[in-house]
Amino acid sequence: MVDYSAIALHLLSPLVEFPEQMSVDCETTASGRYTLVRVAVAETDREKIIGKNGRTITMLRTILGMAAQNAGQGVDINLYGDQGEASPRKPRRSRPRS
Repeated sequence: MVDYSAIALHLLSPLVEFPEQMSVDCETTASGRYTLVRVAVAETDREKIIGKNGRTITMLRTILGMAAQNAGQGVDINLYGDQGEASPRKPRRSRPRS
């Protein structure tokens, strides 16, 4: 079983100003095929986690996605600030079929 919370903490802790206020929680489905990773940070650190044009959070999603793929699982990440709301996520564009 992949420890997604440890991976997320390891990658994100150096980026935030208040690492003591950061928490990572994982919830796995009963079948064990899908995991939701919830990352909560201080409101001032939220921009650092999202990164310029969403690059940092995309990098985290890519790395956790690769770990999940190797384990035969699916994973998704939600980012929360002080107010408890999730960050808005752009809907994925469907790729045209060739």
